[in-house]
Amino acid sequence: MEYFLRGQIAKMANLSVETLRYYEKIKLIPMPTRTEKGYRLYSKDVLLTLDFIKSAKNSGFTLEQIRTLFSAGDKDVNLEYIEELLTQKLVEIGEKIVELQMMQGELNRIKEYLRLPHECPIFNSFINK
Repeated sequence: MEYFLRGQIAKMANLSVETLRYYEKIKLIPMPTRTEKGYRLYSKDVLLTLDFIKSAKNSGFTLEQIRTLFSAGDKDVNLEYIEELLTQKLVEIGEKIVELQMMQGELNRIKEYLRLPHECPIFNSFINK
């Protein structure tokens, strides 16, 4: 099996070494084996775990929620809870989409307002709703 040093695996995963250390500290990734000189050696499997973490974080999950998602591979996992967690995240994303669409509409309104003659178009755009 191929092994990599901490800096190498961090670079391959596009993470900082500090992030990798933190994931080790909170036991989100398995502790690496060590060389005789004490260097940490990570297997290529750790890259898959780091990719999963990154994808889950990009989907809005916290590290604690990601730890729960990891448990989905266990045979004793509460799949109803996992489904509830995913549903909750979908609701949060839907709410953010609505909020962003409202912001987009407001910015478009302000942009159109700037085309009208005013003393201070930006200030007036905020007060003349």
